[in-house]
Amino acid sequence: MGTWSTSITGNDTAQDLLFEYKAAFFYYDVDTAVKKIDEFVRTMFNETDEAELGG
Repeated sequence: MGTWSTSITGNDTAQDLLFEYKAAFFYYDVDTAVKKIDEFVRTMFNETDEAELGG
């Protein structure tokens, strides 16, 4: 992952999520879009890895 700036969208992960967010709400109704975004976020991070979650 790279960091480009100190802005909220100034890194690769934030840009990926922003793209998925826009696409989900363009292609799906609200309920389905929220589910798709949730699935995307859960696949980006290993929820059992404490180091990855900042723990």
